[in-house]
Amino acid sequence: MKLFFLGLLSGALIMGASFFVIVDTKPESMPVCEQQEKIIEKIVTQTAECPVTPQADFSQQEEKITQAFLYFLATLGIRENYRAQVEQIVAAPEKVPETVATAQPVSEPQVFLNLKDAQKIYADNEFYRDIREMQPGLKRLEAQILSDPVIYFARAKTIEEVSQIRKINGQYVGKLYRIQGNHAGKVEDVELSIEYYRRKDKKPDGKFTMTIARDGKIYSNMRGEGGNNDIMKHPTSPEQIILRAAPGMYFHFIDERLMQANVYDNGKFIGTSSLQRI
Repeated sequence: MKLFFLGLLSGALIMGASFFVIVDTKPESMPVCEQQEKIIEKIVTQTAECPVTPQADFSQQEEKITQAFLYFLATLGIRENYRAQVEQIVAAPEKVPETVATAQPVSEPQVFLNLKDAQKIYADNEFYRDIREMQPGLKRLEAQILSDPVIYFARAKTIEEVSQIRKINGQYVGKLYRIQGNHAGKVEDVELSIEYYRRKDKKPDGKFTMTIARDGKIYSNMRGEGGNNDIMKHPTSPEQIILRAAPGMYFHFIDERLMQANVYDNGKFIGTSSLQRI
């Protein structure tokens, strides 16, 4: 019985406690592994202390196992009442079918806004429509507006492989078109310089500069000397480049050519950018 109980707990932990029905367990409701291990250890210890003799009160032992298992399910965030099913398994484990239901995979959060929702941002924006007529390539950015920029950028990793960062070395100039926010309707000048090389220890060294000017006056001057701290890639979208232009301000380029980017400030979409290498 104890061996069966241990196996049952292990299976529940691995499979998301989905032995009877398919359960969609959200990551935020899952306790950390260390907590689960302590709970299992406590349950196993308490169960092992139950005397197993011909005269033992097996109904009392089974009740302890049932209570422990229900508590374990609760720690996983599963609040449905499975007492009847748990009691049946504990009382007659030989009747449990060998095949069990698998947990539903937890879907990745939606990275980009729904295209219809994204297009609403531009629908009544005459300023943007005029810009897109001059630069039709910007239309590609409409399907790339991040649904949660703060989370997306938090998961980004700086590029540490010199071979990757050297691909985008160069001088770039272009425009930032502010579609919404405090300065909506403004066209700003952008200059970008990326110059990195390989050090003796095979790590990147060099510099990164990015200036943004509004009405002829530079209001953002981002500079980075030495190792790379401001050029990133996202783990699930390595073809996209993220540049930190200022504290809280990010250019999210759709590919390594650094030609078109959506721009975010303090977690909000503010406009699009078009650059060219010179």
